[in-house]
Amino acid sequence: MSGEQGDFSFPREIRIKSRKEFETVRRKGVYYKSSDGDIGMAIVEGKGNGISKFGINTLKGFKSAVERNRAKRIIREYIRHNKTTFPKGSLVLLFASPKTAQLTNNEIRKQLHNIFVNYKLNANKENPKINN
Repeated sequence: MSGEQGDFSFPREIRIKSRKEFETVRRKGVYYKSSDGDIGMAIVEGKGNGISKFGINTLKGFKSAVERNRAKRIIREYIRHNKTTFPKGSLVLLFASPKTAQLTNNEIRKQLHNIFVNYKLNANKENPKINN
């Protein structure tokens, strides 16, 4: 095994690391939430150039680090498999509430997928040129 993961990696270059980037997404981002409100996404769309960056935030209230890290791990996996479908140059922040700990892995993935579908539907209404 060469250690390369190709398109399914989550390298440092695509992570939101600076406080400034997190604040930009929080202030200027368009928010989408799952129907239950357990998981949400904020996105600031780019101009079509550059690398999209992703951040993961867990809200206060998780009972243990195990629960918090599990939620982050599942969200990170979703990002790795779907990062190319976001507009280039975007800043995307995904966040999970403590209620996420009671969900199964498939339920979390389903909620993430529904948020993304909701985002795509709204983006296509505003800008019909965005690819599906």
